[in-house]
Amino acid sequence: MKITLIIPTYNAGSLWPNVLDAIKQQTIYPD
Repeated sequence: MKITLIIPTYNAGSLWPNVLDAIKQQTIYPD
């Protein structure tokens, strides 16, 4: 899990905000 989180943050910092946004949507709308 930690490695999976570290790699995107280090490799694709520009995509990280999009990942967080997707996680927020899933957290706010747990369908």
